[in-house]
Amino acid sequence: MWYVLNVCTAVASSNAVLDARGARKLGHASIAVSTAGIVVTVFVGIILYLLLARATTGSATYATGAASSSSSCRYTYRGTCYGYKDYVGYYGGCSGQKTSSGYCYYG
Repeated sequence: MWYVLNVCTAVASSNAVLDARGARKLGHASIAVSTAGIVVTVFVGIILYLLLARATTGSATYATGAASSSSSCRYTYRGTCYGYKDYVGYYGGCSGQKTSSGYCYYG
């Protein structure tokens, strides 16, 4: 096995030396593909960052809106003031106060 590996390495090396022009072309192609990969990675990273920043900003705005809406009561349920009301249905989840009719009051 070791002998076969050495023979293959020697053949590849001698072919590269014999075909210097082809090796140069492969080297340039390798650099171009690597550069394109880096550019694509940076581009995707920027897009992901912007999407995550928008999602985080949206939830921060939502939290700020929920906190500020408590001073101006939009909805009242059982004597408690809530900023938002959504219909979630009988089985839907709710992070606030859920009514028997399927509404969720929160914020």
